Order: sequence, then structure tokens, then C-alpha cells
Amino acid sequence: MPEVVETDVREPRLLKSTGLLEESLALYKALKDKEGIASTLNFLGYVVLLGRWEGLPVAKLSGEALALKPRIENRRTMANTLIFAGLDALLLRDVWDEAGALHEEALALYREMGDKWGIVLCLTNLGLMAVAPKRIARTASLSAARNRDRKAS
Repeated sequence: MPEVVETDVREPRLLKSTGLLEESLALYKALKDKEGIASTLNFLGYVVLLGRWEGLPVAKLSGEALALKPRIENRRTMANTLIFAGLDALLLRDVWDEAGALHEEALALYREMGDKWGIVLCLTNLGLMAVAPKRIARTASLSAARNRDRKAS
């Protein structure tokens, strides 16, 4: 039987995706289109997060998108930017309070717009965030107690 070699078949697709999005980003920057810049930064970040790929620094993308906040007029673009930054804070930097605050801000925008899909997304993420830190802390505490018990025996 031939040996199975595990390879990441996603990488070529991720490289193609990020390459196309980076080209789009460069064009938006040349056009000085803040909405396009913010949206493309969000898309790049989602590609990295969803692809679990470390080829691009998500925190840099998130920070650059949030820096455009005062100049973004489209509330949907702003809400999407807040969710992306919230996911960055939650998944990559483990800053739960910041992630929650960013999602709350996005939720307010989605409610103002009457965007039910955006509202559902924010409520779902906030609901998961509300329970997860406690479960993680409890698991860490139980794990630490087990380790102490093993060392003591």
C-alpha cells in the first residue's frame, strides 16, 4: 500500500485568493476608495481566518481596517469591519472583552439598518462568547487541579 503523505491542498487556493484580493486592495488604495479598502481588508482577513492560514498578519489587516472607521460612510461595511476585528480579537488574540464590545457595536449598526442576517450573526457570536470563557476557565482550572494531584501522588 502506498504511503499517504499529508499535504495542505488549501494553500494554492489560499495563495490565489489572497493574491487576487491584494491586487484588488492595491487598486482601491490607488483610487482612495475607503469603503473598498475596508471591505477588501475584511475579505483578506476572513480568507486567513477561515483557511487557518498564517500567510498574512490578521491583526495588521484588522488594525488597518479599523483605522478607516472615521472615514467609512457605509454602515454595513463598518459593521462587517467590526465583526472581522472582533473575530481577530477573539480567535487570534484571545481578548474576549474587546471581541464582545466590537460585536455589540456591529449589532447596534445592524439593528439600525434592520439587517436581520447581521443581527443573527452578532447575536450568535455574542451568545457563544458569553459561555465560552467560563467553560475555558473551568477546563483550565480542572486541568491544573489534575496536574497538581498527579504531582502530589
